[in-house]
Amino acid sequence: MMTRLEVTRTERVILTLDGRFERLFGPGVHWVWTGFALAEWTRIDLSKTVVEGVALVDAVPRGLNGTVTLTVGARERLVVVLNGGLFRTFGAGTWRIWTEAGEVRHIVLDVEARPEPLTETDALLGHRGPWTEAEVAEGSALVLLRDAEPVEVVEAGRLRIWNGTRWGTRTVDLALRALELAAQDLLTADPITLRVKPVVTWRVTDPLVFARNDTVEAMIWTAVQLALREVVGAKALEELQADKRALDEALTERTRELLPGLGVAVERASVKDIVLPGEVKDILKKVTVARKEAEAQAIRRREEVAHTRQLLNTAKLLESNPTLRRLKELDKLAEIAESVGEVKLVLGGDELKKLTLSD
Repeated sequence: MMTRLEVTRTERVILTLDGRFERLFGPGVHWVWTGFALAEWTRIDLSKTVVEGVALVDAVPRGLNGTVTLTVGARERLVVVLNGGLFRTFGAGTWRIWTEAGEVRHIVLDVEARPEPLTETDALLGHRGPWTEAEVAEGSALVLLRDAEPVEVVEAGRLRIWNGTRWGTRTVDLALRALELAAQDLLTADPITLRVKPVVTWRVTDPLVFARNDTVEAMIWTAVQLALREVVGAKALEELQADKRALDEALTERTRELLPGLGVAVERASVKDIVLPGEVKDILKKVTVARKEAEAQAIRRREEVAHTRQLLNTAKLLESNPTLRRLKELDKLAEIAESVGEVKLVLGGDELKKLTLSD
């Protein structure tokens, strides 16, 4: 039996006779004698079919011209790039790649291997696919995970992590962080109950150690709380109020001592607020008023003593110098005259002589 076959430029046709591969036809018009065998025609549209699965019973030879046949293992992925862009990725199985469908490239990758920083050749995969890309950003660290366990810190570059594999990544922020704790009631050495609100600033110093512990913030909170109880409980209220800087330094030092190796460093632990009970506030107010009154009385007493001493010195000076004493009397009379306006003295002759200054 003679059959006319027309194949376009973007097509290929496979002929099987009685279930056996006979021939692959390229573009053009073909006259094909099939005799009396059972002919089957499989038309391949290269604009749509780039990769197809190959079954074990497939009659088409695996080394067919214009194709590449690959067997992909369970831990591998076949990546096909068409005309410079990612076409598709394929899992385990046997695949036939039609290399004449365009500019076709392919690569077989072991997705269970340790992820390595991407190189320029990896650009053929593009940036979208069944994977996640992670990059080391400024001010942070990238931790590589295997089976969700941190195993290594990636120093630089970008990683591609295939979905569904044992690998993953975690980004750790290296910037300074602040943790503000809830206020708590504590007893001083007096003892007086205070409500204290602490705050702590810290940063990650070892991303690998930090990533292995998901309770770091809770452990920092506990360390600050215990340190605060110790520091506040060892000081009287007056000491706490007098030197807050010393309180913060003691709190920071004790917090660092209580923290185990978590891959973090405490920059500063400090007391943000100290709230006194109402009755304690009233007592402190009275104490402050009494202290100020005592200080005012002491100042007044010092002034009185100084004034008395000055009067005594003046009296001694006037007693030893009659002329100076007489001048002092006249000055005082002049002051009186200025204050009352006019002073009249009625004196006899003897009294007038007394007002005359002797040589």
